[in-house]
Amino acid sequence: MQPLAPGVARLADALFASGYRFFLPYLALYLLAWLVDLPVGILLYTFVLLHALNLALFVVFLHGRRRAFRLGDAIFWAALFLFFLVPGAYLEYPADAWEHLRRIQHWSHVGTVAEHDWGTWKFAYFWGHSLLRWVPVEERRLAFDLYSAFWQMLVGVQVHALARRLGFDERFSKLQVVAFFLLWGQGPKGMRFLALSSTPLAYVAFLAALVCCIDALDGRDRGAWKRIPEALILAAANHRQEVIFIMMGLASLLVVAWFQSLDAARRRLAIRAGLVLGLATLGGGALAWAVFPEMHPRSFHELVSPIGGFRLWQRTYFLDTYGVHGVVGVLCAVALLPRQPRLALLTLTPTLVLLLAPSAMVFSWLFEDNGGHPVLYRILIGFPTCFALVAALQWFWERVLLRGRASGGRGRVLVAVALSTLAFAAPPTYPWNGRLFLQV
Repeated sequence: MQPLAPGVARLADALFASGYRFFLPYLALYLLAWLVDLPVGILLYTFVLLHALNLALFVVFLHGRRRAFRLGDAIFWAALFLFFLVPGAYLEYPADAWEHLRRIQHWSHVGTVAEHDWGTWKFAYFWGHSLLRWVPVEERRLAFDLYSAFWQMLVGVQVHALARRLGFDERFSKLQVVAFFLLWGQGPKGMRFLALSSTPLAYVAFLAALVCCIDALDGRDRGAWKRIPEALILAAANHRQEVIFIMMGLASLLVVAWFQSLDAARRRLAIRAGLVLGLATLGGGALAWAVFPEMHPRSFHELVSPIGGFRLWQRTYFLDTYGVHGVVGVLCAVALLPRQPRLALLTLTPTLVLLLAPSAMVFSWLFEDNGGHPVLYRILIGFPTCFALVAALQWFWERVLLRGRASGGRGRVLVAVALSTLAFAAPPTYPWNGRLFLQV
């Protein structure tokens, strides 16, 4: 047994250190079962066995990390879990949550995997079914609350990992996690509204893909590139819009890496070329829209701006998604471009692809038969604007409170940034559209 222990520890670390790879064995089994149209009962009990194995491996993982345990971290994550658990799952009626629960429970009424009406691209629903099926009806409310909190915690772990890769220290990375849940979403609705759906797992895969890309680019883990296809498949098997997010995010990171590899003269040349290309795109988009309005499907015409992209300044769909905090976050990203180009371009890319005619045209045709213009706003949540907002607030309050001092006052800066973030998140109504109200 002694030679087995290191191998088990390595396996546990490989599955759980990333915060998402423990789903991959489930996904492989699920896709195989779907391919051969396996009876649901066989797959269900296979998942139950895998739950038991993963639970044991998770204990091994925690045991291996015991020396890294810090009380402050434990308190933060425990408090965050309670922040999700106490309000519970969002079950107001009518709301999308009931449709997500139907999709989970519907697995009890089909014979084979391929029979489920959402079985092809929504793996997370079966994973949820394999846990919730055993809970008595009278206790399911608590089970739904725990299930909702679990998914939100998983997203929070990935937001924290990405914040660390983007250069935030431990305290501000934790603040970014809180800011994400207070600001991310559409209208007044945040992650809690979606926690029973397949979206959280796909969003976890999206954030993990960005982490892998940054690790590879920075030399922290040269083999991290190999894990990006895993994240793509995991996203595609749950919520396909996150595949778009991954592609946008990877493109942004690669463009910044390419630009930073240039010498000073070539950087200036690249900036000039980018400005010329941008102006040509604006002018060409305006001309194309005036001459050839069929460039967009007719159902999207009411959303198209004079430059051939979308009217991101209109309330319906777009400003309802941004809110005041989102607009400020995008403006902060523009200001951060010289100092934090990676963070800035990740933030700006979702806005740019809907604003500029060529990419806007691609998305209008892509979404025509996939939800239509009512779901077009989702591209804007392709990267959380809270990252740039918190970064800019940190820069501002450091200059106000520290006044050039190298040390001291850091705690006051953190409190000031937290309170400023809360001020953006608290008002739930338009135009603020903070998500604190619905989160709690």
